Amino acid sequence: MATDQIRQILRDCGAGNRRPVTAVTFRQKFPSASRPILVRCDDDGDYVLKGSHNGRSLVADHVVGRLGQLLGAPVGQVGFGVIPAELKAIEPQLSDVGTGLCHATRWVPNCSDKQGLDHVDKLYNRERFVLLRLLYSWTIANDHQLIYAKSEPFLVYSVDHGHFLNGSTGWTPASLREIGPVTLDPYFSGCGLPDSAFAGVKTQLAQVTNDDLRMIAAGPPDEWGVTHDDRIAITEYLVARRDRLLTLLP
Repeated sequence: MATDQIRQILRDCGAGNRRPVTAVTFRQKFPSASRPILVRCDDDGDYVLKGSHNGRSLVADHVVGRLGQLLGAPVGQVGFGVIPAELKAIEPQLSDVGTGLCHATRWVPNCSDKQGLDHVDKLYNRERFVLLRLLYSWTIANDHQLIYAKSEPFLVYSVDHGHFLNGSTGWTPASLREIGPVTLDPYFSGCGLPDSAFAGVKTQLAQVTNDDLRMIAAGPPDEWGVTHDDRIAITEYLVARRDRLLTLLP
């Protein structure tokens, strides 16, 4: 998706026009704490939905996903979804999934379960790992989980970001205003990426504007428990860490 299209979506979401997809067919429920579900939606696409019961982790998931899209990082396409009452009524596995707007991530098919670093020797993954290290360093990753295509090319993706931001799932305006240390995430050291690999992506980071960050912070709905002060703190956090990261990068 082109950057101007992403920015239009950000503006629309910030103005309250979130255009959620609607779940039509339940496919499966995953055995993790956030109780995500895989559904087919009314646009004929498959999505992983996380319900409003997940609270503040939904905000982190949304924010990091949007940042990844702007950077061109290999993240899932994020947005919003709803589970209609009719579907909940006929599917018992939806009974404990929070109501209202869900966080939606477009399903990436034919991929592994979540795992650590792999396929780092593949040249086609080089820039993908560089961009992920940049994204993880910018936002602070408290949980490193990657998935890979099951066949050649073994492309790396990052699709689950609920445990990001300073403070993880318990982040607050106060924890975000502490900013935290800005360093290149050491988790990716095993990729063997030289400093010179960041020269190109530094430009992509610099092109993410303060207005982009304000619109991203405005995107999550109030019903996820996000306040005006939360949104201000998210914006300040991302601006400060972006600027420090730009100084750090070669």
